[in-house]
Amino acid sequence: MDNRTYKTLNADKYPKITFKLNSAVVTTLQKNKYLIKATGDLVIAGTSQTIVLDVTAVVNADKTISCTGSEKLKLTDYKIEPPSFMLGAMKVKNDLTIQFNLIYKNNQLLTNAN
Repeated sequence: MDNRTYKTLNADKYPKITFKLNSAVVTTLQKNKYLIKATGDLVIAGTSQTIVLDVTAVVNADKTISCTGSEKLKLTDYKIEPPSFMLGAMKVKNDLTIQFNLIYKNNQLLTNAN
């Protein structure tokens, strides 16, 4: 299944999915916990869309910052045709959810998105 996904995303030509932050609005939820509305350009398979991500950020006791969130997307918004296989008997839905869990320490990213 991974090979089909890589082929569908044209991963040979576009090996990375990127998000470039354009602006952010930070709201304090409680002590050491924040909601960040991050507006930026998400690029998948060479196609860019401006999206708004809701990111929950927590400043931990060890001064690391944990950022988590998820975003629902449509494959066709990125010019990706949802794949099918077994002569069309099995089809992938157009909906995609990206989830991420990032940890920053001393301005360095320690973990990556899923």
